[in-house]
Amino acid sequence: MPVTDRTTSWLMWSGTLGDCPLEERLEATAQVGYGQLSVRLDDIAGLDDDSLTEVGRTAERHGVQLATLEAIFSWTDTGPRDWPGSAVDVADTINRAAAVGCDSITAIAARLDNPSIDRQTTDFAALCDLAAERGLAIDLEFSPLSSVSGISEAWQIVSDAGRPNGRILFDTWHFFRGDGDLATLATVPGPRIGQVQISDASSLVQGKLYADTMRHRRQPGEGDFDLVTVLQVLAKIDGLRSVGPEVISDENRARGPLEAARVSAEATDRLFETALGTRPR
Repeated sequence: MPVTDRTTSWLMWSGTLGDCPLEERLEATAQVGYGQLSVRLDDIAGLDDDSLTEVGRTAERHGVQLATLEAIFSWTDTGPRDWPGSAVDVADTINRAAAVGCDSITAIAARLDNPSIDRQTTDFAALCDLAAERGLAIDLEFSPLSSVSGISEAWQIVSDAGRPNGRILFDTWHFFRGDGDLATLATVPGPRIGQVQISDASSLVQGKLYADTMRHRRQPGEGDFDLVTVLQVLAKIDGLRSVGPEVISDENRARGPLEAARVSAEATDRLFETALGTRPR
């Protein structure tokens, strides 16, 4: 199934561009023809209203939307409070995301042994209700590093919560390092896949799992993950609505944001052409 510009927004994930100022990430995103960029909590934390307005105007000058905010952990009581993003005021964070033009916020559940999925579902529904007051969606990101470890758990929470603005963030690294459950993915309605993050990796974990995800991701199509099949399944369910590379790696940090954006966008182009017969740009 071909992907068209009508149905797909191309989103550059900030992690691909390294630890550089927001304006450098905006410039790199615009350079490769992507219309959206994710914004980090620390990009907007502590800013007053005038400064938040200026952040949005800066993005507009680059022709880029700050489409989604990464990420909050304090939406659920099942996790510890010492993770980044776990001590924020959720309502204030939602207001800040809306002020800079975001359409959505990523929610991640911090790691805890034997969490209650019922409690997480209740908490997720409450978060969605709060975000709906500002017109934002909430994208639940599953990860083997979190208490929502796979696509099946994420879909159960989103489905059982029953909120129209509740969706899943689908990260290919998390998917393949987790359960890799293609059968469950194929049953998820496409509109419930809010965002897609694409990266590749070796079949073998490099060091510890956290180091693997933060340092050793590879460009799409340059590792061992079966990204072609995943993209074909996502296309079949109409789940490729907001897509882009999230290649968090030492190599991309060393490249700098402009070159990292170019390399990752071109690798994504090649992967889409192989999998779906179309190039994003």
